[in-house]
Amino acid sequence: MQPIGNINYKMPEKLLFDQNISYRVIDKLSDYFIECKQVNHAGLKNCNDMDIWEFSLNNHFTIVTFDSDFFDISLFNGYPLKNHLAKNRKFDNK
Repeated sequence: MQPIGNINYKMPEKLLFDQNISYRVIDKLSDYFIECKQVNHAGLKNCNDMDIWEFSLNNHFTIVTFDSDFFDISLFNGYPLKNHLAKNRKFDNK
């Protein structure tokens, strides 16, 4: 039996990064999630939050953002869409 650290497993979640999060984060996380995209690379450059919300809902993505607007949208539109509010803007870009 292999130690858990050596298992080649990806989280079953698809992440969509808002345009306020660098595309460089995708390179660091793509080994751990089945799909990672930034809104600019998903054809959503300069789209409004509702368009991004609809894309995420239709394509089963979880939104990762610094913007609290998506949390507000979830209060009005409900779930199942998930979003993660990234609170710490310090990412290691090494």
